[in-house]
Amino acid sequence: MHLHSYAERHLEVPPDQQKWPLHRGFSSIEEIIEEARAGRCFVLIDDHTDIAVADVVIPAQFASSDVLGWMYRTIRGLVRLALPAGRINYFRLQTMAKSETCDLSSQFTLSIKSSSADMTGVLSWDRARTIAVAIDPTSTPTDLTTPGHLFALVTAEGGVLENAGRGEAAVDIADIAGLNASAVICEAMGATDPLQSISEFRNFARQHDMKIAFISDLVSYRLRYGSHKYLADGSGSKNHPRETRTRSRR
Repeated sequence: MHLHSYAERHLEVPPDQQKWPLHRGFSSIEEIIEEARAGRCFVLIDDHTDIAVADVVIPAQFASSDVLGWMYRTIRGLVRLALPAGRINYFRLQTMAKSETCDLSSQFTLSIKSSSADMTGVLSWDRARTIAVAIDPTSTPTDLTTPGHLFALVTAEGGVLENAGRGEAAVDIADIAGLNASAVICEAMGATDPLQSISEFRNFARQHDMKIAFISDLVSYRLRYGSHKYLADGSGSKNHPRETRTRSRR
């Protein structure tokens, strides 16, 4: 398994010497997990590059048409459905081709929508239905079709310990919270451009009454409390017990 630089860096530090949490003044990962369980949106910051980025996240099972409408109107970034690679393979979804000059590490599928005959796919209600179908363990591969109006994001089966991306972090949080291993994410936008500074992210989260945390803190959390993987059958269910140790520490 290839480990992202976050994980590689923290593996070099003995557990008893790791600072916890890494970022004072922001929400802990335990708090973010509780927000996920309660079905509330939260913000995750990825600051491993020169330009930091942040996504508004909600576990996919709570992505109602109202939530999606709010994201499109208020957050204004590209809304993506983050799914483990096994789930993508289950639906036999094709990924987009990348040009040689593309520097994105994320892997997107072709746009999708529910196969329901009465759907256009463009309305928030339609997209919420597509998300519900995509994460439903009883859905069949023919229940989704392409092209549509929603992009799925392929996430590594090992989560942030394999690739510390925003999609992996969002799915990890939902999974650890005992929810369906999937999430809807939307990049936080300013008036014209994506937000790019920590202070902007903090003000944005405060403005919308959301908790905010760093992906690097999630990597540290997983290194401290152990790893988990998603089942390869693509069902979206888990093969590990629901996290209880942090709850007992409170």
